[in-house]
Amino acid sequence: MSKFLSAIVTKDLSVLCDPENTNSHRDLIILHNFTDPNTYVCVEFTPPKKFKSMKDPTQWILSLPEVTKPEWYDETVVRNKLENIVSGMFVSKNKNILVGGCHILTDGVVVDRAVNAYIYAMLKESRINTLTGASFVGLMDTRTFIDRMFANSSVNSACFDASIGEMNGLSSVKRMYNTSSVNTMLDESRVESLDGASTVGTLKNLARVDVMSDNSSISNMYNESSVGSMWERSSVGALHDESVVDSMQADSTVFSMYNHTCVQKMSGKAHVRIMHNNAVVRTIERKSTVGEIYDDARILVDTRKELGG
Repeated sequence: MSKFLSAIVTKDLSVLCDPENTNSHRDLIILHNFTDPNTYVCVEFTPPKKFKSMKDPTQWILSLPEVTKPEWYDETVVRNKLENIVSGMFVSKNKNILVGGCHILTDGVVVDRAVNAYIYAMLKESRINTLTGASFVGLMDTRTFIDRMFANSSVNSACFDASIGEMNGLSSVKRMYNTSSVNTMLDESRVESLDGASTVGTLKNLARVDVMSDNSSISNMYNESSVGSMWERSSVGALHDESVVDSMQADSTVFSMYNHTCVQKMSGKAHVRIMHNNAVVRTIERKSTVGEIYDDARILVDTRKELGG
């Protein structure tokens, strides 16, 4: 699998890449109509693992995956060219707008608006006020912020104290770690994994959260929103319409589930209060508590301390 930054080097030591659109060597080979494998070589120029070293291109790692270095290949020339390409990606001053392109935001930089932009990384304390269009953020470092996400924008990985304010349209977040947070998610927004003390504020329409652990919390989920697994002391405020919670453990708590909502397997000291319509609870254990259950709601396995309804 090709990595960022993937490139093709030709016999005349030209470096061909298109990080804004692809990091696939196969795509680059087809794009440039290469047919003779002896006329080019695939290379990868990958950033160091530590965020603080990423802003120094001399610390990046040049490699030739799965090939033998040809005689015509000059590593010094190729490395210099790739370092220049990466240096051109750094945004080191505040910007009103970024339109398209591949960028790395350096420490403390503020971008007011990013449109259809590929943000490979946001380094420490950088901020994007509005992320929109088909914009993509790969990595978010410590105390980085995205205030608003619209349209089809997405974030791949946010760690430490990274924060996202509002998500709308088809925007999505894959992974958030430690104390990172999402405040508002609208329309078909989605978060796949939240870790540490991560928090999600409001999810509406088809919004979905798959995994939440440690002290993570969700306050409101509406329409067909769904939570996959919540661990330790995770908490969900209100789930409406066809919301579903699958597994909650430790001291997890759910308050207010309406319509076709369903909870499966709550353990530890987890609580459910007020489930209406066709809501179903399967397997509540230990000192778990269900407050009110109406209509066709069912509890199949119950080792409860208290059950009211």
